[in-house]
Amino acid sequence: MNLPRKTCTVSTYKRSFGEAYRNILAAIAFSTNNNHIFLPTPFHTTVAHGQDGTSLTKFIGFEGYSRPTQVDIYTSSIRNPLCTNNPESLWTPEALRVMREFYYKEKKCAKCPYDIAIHIRRGDVNPVDWPTRFTSNAAYREIILLLKKKYPEYSIGIYSEGDLADFKYFKDLGVSFQLNTPLEEVFHHFVTAKILVIAKSSLSFSAAILSENTIYCIPIKYSCFALPKWNIFFTEGAVPQRPYNSRIKDGEGIYYLSETL
Repeated sequence: MNLPRKTCTVSTYKRSFGEAYRNILAAIAFSTNNNHIFLPTPFHTTVAHGQDGTSLTKFIGFEGYSRPTQVDIYTSSIRNPLCTNNPESLWTPEALRVMREFYYKEKKCAKCPYDIAIHIRRGDVNPVDWPTRFTSNAAYREIILLLKKKYPEYSIGIYSEGDLADFKYFKDLGVSFQLNTPLEEVFHHFVTAKILVIAKSSLSFSAAILSENTIYCIPIKYSCFALPKWNIFFTEGAVPQRPYNSRIKDGEGIYYLSETL
């Protein structure tokens, strides 16, 4: 007996773009993998941090859809699917195809002008109030030096918020800076960079999901687990989360830093 397919969506109310889009991508994956019907839900007019919900709705390919009134499954009521110990079971090839199909419905800006895009999360995090989401300049400097050694001919762009004076720690490394750049442009640069270094951030994590290129990940504790093909940074001597144990045993795509991540 063939039962009617269930409908599925996720609420983005009062969430930042990064967090909301991360949940949207998870809802698309969950729906695709379980043969549910995904119902695109537009952003509210104003998104957290004052972002324009109308333009962001268009940006992710949801323009023309209305907020559904009857839905069988809201994925926001399900345990965070991004914390699965087997991320490959969520981010399947078919689910990724559907996500990218939505994303590229709307014309995007030019691709990333740098070979390597590095997201340094600042502005909304600091080491006192958000110690699990903050990564020090010293750690990023070590990452940059590692990448410059591994990819000596590649250009590097740092994406963040703030003033150039805030990043003088990196000026001698021959990197470029994209500071306070419009959100949609930053996101597409992340998606299209040859190499993307994601921060402890749902914004760059979501871009990495859509990317078909090389990803280096600073894991987000208890929030998002890296895909099997991603390279991962760990602090030497630190105890990693259980999902990474088999990766560490194999030693492939694992990079250890002396600085605390």
